[in-house]
Amino acid sequence: MVIETATISETELGAYCRDKELYPEQIQQWKAAFLEGAGRQEEQEKAAKKQRKEDRKTIEQLKAEVRRLSPPKCKPDWKFPCIILA
Repeated sequence: MVIETATISETELGAYCRDKELYPEQIQQWKAAFLEGAGRQEEQEKAAKKQRKEDRKTIEQLKAEVRRLSPPKCKPDWKFPCIILA
């Protein structure tokens, strides 16, 4: 109903409300709630985007830590035995 009444005039809104047995104030309240919800959704999307960015950074840091702590690997094409000195 909020979308249906978004572009109509006050007079048309009155006729619409009489047909649907509503008050114009109800539609105004619904519109305000609708717009408020849209604002919250944008905030949630921004927070989710920020969280994803932080998660990617943490993942990269953890991967680097695993690479740093992993022992070196011997390549199978080496002609000599691989000896790892610690």
